[in-house]
Amino acid sequence: MCGIVAIASKQNDIADLLLDGLTNLEYRGYDSAGIALLSEQQLWRQRCIGSVKNLRDKLQLPKMNAHFGIAHTRWAVRGGITEANAHPQSDGKTVVVHNGIIENTNDLMKCIPDAIWESQTDTEIVVHLISHFVNKGQSFYEATRNTIKMLVGTFALVILHKNFPNVMIATRKVNPLSIGKMHNIGFFISSDVSMAPVDSFVDLADNEICMISHCDNEFSVKFFDSEDKELPYKIWRKANKITTSSSKGDFADFTLKEINEQPNVIQKCIETLDNGDYKHVSEMMKNKDFINFFGCGSSRYAGLIGKYLYEKFICFTNVTIPSEFNYGYMRNPNESLNFCLSQSGETLDTLRSLEFIIDSRDVVVITNVANSTMSKLAIEHSKPIIDICAGQELSVVSTKAFTAQLAVIVSMLIEFVRLSYSESEAEYLRDKFGEVPKMLKNVLQMNFDVQWLLESSTILFLGRGICYPIALEGALKLKEAAYLHAEGLPAGEMKHGPLALIDEQSVCIALAPGYDNFEKIASNVYEVIARKGKVMLFTDEVGLSQFAESNSDLVKVITLPNCMDVQVAFVYSVAVQLLAYQVAKSRGTNIDRPRNLAKSVTVE
Repeated sequence: MCGIVAIASKQNDIADLLLDGLTNLEYRGYDSAGIALLSEQQLWRQRCIGSVKNLRDKLQLPKMNAHFGIAHTRWAVRGGITEANAHPQSDGKTVVVHNGIIENTNDLMKCIPDAIWESQTDTEIVVHLISHFVNKGQSFYEATRNTIKMLVGTFALVILHKNFPNVMIATRKVNPLSIGKMHNIGFFISSDVSMAPVDSFVDLADNEICMISHCDNEFSVKFFDSEDKELPYKIWRKANKITTSSSKGDFADFTLKEINEQPNVIQKCIETLDNGDYKHVSEMMKNKDFINFFGCGSSRYAGLIGKYLYEKFICFTNVTIPSEFNYGYMRNPNESLNFCLSQSGETLDTLRSLEFIIDSRDVVVITNVANSTMSKLAIEHSKPIIDICAGQELSVVSTKAFTAQLAVIVSMLIEFVRLSYSESEAEYLRDKFGEVPKMLKNVLQMNFDVQWLLESSTILFLGRGICYPIALEGALKLKEAAYLHAEGLPAGEMKHGPLALIDEQSVCIALAPGYDNFEKIASNVYEVIARKGKVMLFTDEVGLSQFAESNSDLVKVITLPNCMDVQVAFVYSVAVQLLAYQVAKSRGTNIDRPRNLAKSVTVE
């Protein structure tokens, strides 16, 4: 969360470079935005509430020959969404952009009782501490080092100081920050180097400090470890640019574009399966008594779908909520195989779990970002990484990354069945999996009548078996995209309490493929209809042939392709994505940038 861009440049278009960088990082937060420039004569800053576009529209650049600039797009953590709380934070001399959270802010405020506080942010404590140490005669570097030694929490920081106009300092702890080289221009610091216009880069380690200096129109860079020793060298890696187009093409928004990219994404995963790329991970599943998925949000629901599939063929499978596991509320057996799922590879709750188990458990990281913190941690510990190869997902609402995670989970299962169970069963699963892209193309042509949902006070998604986690995912998508309150439930639990919510204003979305136990969920649907609740029934021709209330005025039937469990995971997931999208469109919400959310969740 929060996007940081900083530039040390020989050129005069530094503000344009900063704003372009911020635009690329808006997926990390868009509550407010700001920019600061520093020259030998002047420190200038401008901020605004809302998007980077608002900042561009407001921007009134002064005439100044600035070589250093920092910029920030915020996801509010501490302090409301106001211009005073926007970054960069400054006291007129020190200016700071920050990603993370300083947990001991209240204690540190007592150390500088004379400071004048202008915001509600935790970031401002960094500003005042550095100014405090500089005022006591310390160098910019010393003031920064002494400040970060006092901080409890997580941070990525880039700092300028008016008294040191030819120096920029960057440092981090947990939250990612990379230093990139721009050919013949200077240096580019970013929260996400894959989005930056750089030729090569290095990642800062925890509590390392990078100091970039300017002299005679040339820049020099030095790195210092946590013990204040200058590092003689850092290995600069070639930057691999994300090739996915940032254009919406013929689509109204990135969300719809990414929903429609899913057949191709899954086809790519099928080809990876056919190349045998999952054999090494499937081998790890042999003789395991316990498999565990770690994930948050949609990644967690992908793991829950995996649980239903894996327990059928492999062993007991659990899905752990990282924010609960990290504080001792759950156990993890020694002989477990653990899959850590994260679209960004930066999800801090999941990263913390990975840090806890990576030395003592078998671990596989499944992510969409090869250069992420989770990927780098896995490499350091010689643990496997699976790139889901979904391509860049620009909408905050995850769609294709979710189904790509599912595709990896299914592919590993098929390979395991091939290695340990039955070649013929594996081929059957592979054939059914291979039909998914074509089935999804048919689903993507559907339009739903969403009027009931627009008028409803209670929306419940119901599912049994593998459709239960899909119900959870469908409810999440409706919350994220359309701002409607919805809940996902195991259909069998309706009679144990939730039926009390049913009235004429309620809508139940029942996910009911006809291939398995259709009559069970149908009975739950009948219970809803009997209490005058409305039902949107997602089923297929097999299910429809068994349904007794298809002519009821309280039922809308959406007929999906006939499919079995591996296919259901994709067909019904994409159907509920499309439903949520069409509801959001009808409500006029900002589908690509939902309120209060961010793509990369780097706080606990």
